[in-house]
Amino acid sequence: MNIPTTDMLHTAMNGLNRQFASLNEDALRMTPNNPEGFEKPLVDLNQHTIAAQVQLKAVKSWNENIGRLLDILA
Repeated sequence: MNIPTTDMLHTAMNGLNRQFASLNEDALRMTPNNPEGFEKPLVDLNQHTIAAQVQLKAVKSWNENIGRLLDILA
């Protein structure tokens, strides 16, 4: 049985992986010799943190809904 909501989970998990990769890149850019300075990587870090939190909420929502569906089917 293929539940369509698995697409949502895959999308959220892919988004979360992208945000973690971006967070890593932002952290690596925070060096004293970065021509951008610290401000740009810090702003990017904050934005990617918020985006990761959104993806985590989507995963949590999926988990809660799949649990409800399993309760109904049981």
